[in-house]
Amino acid sequence: MFRTEIFSVVLVILLAPTSAADVTDLVVHRFGDGYEVAWRTEAPDATVDLLVGDKPDLDADAMVPVAIGVAGDRAFIASPVGIERPYFYAQTENGVGMRAAERLLPLEGSINFRDLGGYAAADGRRVKWGRLYRSGSLHGLTNDDYEYLSSLGIRVVCDLRTPEERRRDPTHWRGGPLLAHLSWDYEESDSTNIGAQLRSPDVDPARLRAQVIANYPDTAYEQAEHYKEMFGRLLSGEAPLVFHCNAGKDRAGTGSALLLSALGVSRQTIVQDYALSEVAIDYHAALVTRLNDGGGSGWDFLGRMPRSIVGPLLRSDPAYIESTLDTLTERHGSVLGFLADVLDVGPEEIAKLRDAYLE
Repeated sequence: MFRTEIFSVVLVILLAPTSAADVTDLVVHRFGDGYEVAWRTEAPDATVDLLVGDKPDLDADAMVPVAIGVAGDRAFIASPVGIERPYFYAQTENGVGMRAAERLLPLEGSINFRDLGGYAAADGRRVKWGRLYRSGSLHGLTNDDYEYLSSLGIRVVCDLRTPEERRRDPTHWRGGPLLAHLSWDYEESDSTNIGAQLRSPDVDPARLRAQVIANYPDTAYEQAEHYKEMFGRLLSGEAPLVFHCNAGKDRAGTGSALLLSALGVSRQTIVQDYALSEVAIDYHAALVTRLNDGGGSGWDFLGRMPRSIVGPLLRSDPAYIESTLDTLTERHGSVLGFLADVLDVGPEEIAKLRDAYLE
């Protein structure tokens, strides 16, 4: 149980009775030294109580009130003292509550480290917070980052990078004991020779984008054995789990699309999650920074090229992941068909995943 005196509590006096209604949406963003918590309710005049806890699975009665009887659709909450990652819960009087946390984790040395929690599934449940994470390379994590990550209890790290990528940017995990730190020895294919196209003096951005769209579904098949083991770990209850690649948008983005599909999240939401990588990081700027710091990547030359030329390769264009979803559906009847045919994740496994990672 928390000590209430460590929190900055906002009390709002109700002047008149208001309607009770379910909370239908809850979003948390870091704002200065605190958090902006925004919500929607079924009734526009409903008031909301905000609670906070340090774990993603606390019942409401084990959480601490930080704002009571708030009218409107948002509140600004000071950072709770002693909690690395706060989980907020919004509820109306006699209504159904909802839980949320920051989606993009505030790490200094990693890019695009995100929580997949909170997404709505078709059966009315939502993906649990604090169980499933996706990210880019973990090579640059700082001591402060690891102190933050230690509070999350991560048990499995799935490193989808090639041996060369791991050699160049090794991960020295210090975020707590792991059940497994998975990696695989393989060479990433380039059937369209995109590297040669980029080095060509007549490289055309439109043709490059079309090439990426055409070949994006290949990732699902090339990484199939890796995704299969990741799903196996999740089916065994080995979570929290983080899966990552180098940039955190292609191999990790495809893995996220498959996992969210398995959990019954809508295609629209899956595409939106994929596209969030463009909000999380400016990849061209990151390449320029790395180049100025001495480089070391086989793709550093992209930082010397105009953004207008290399933009399609660095984007998280919704058309890319839509190409994958369309191709898997065409070949297997649905994305769930691909999971069953290629990853051996059939209806029984799907039901087990949903029971484990939806609330």
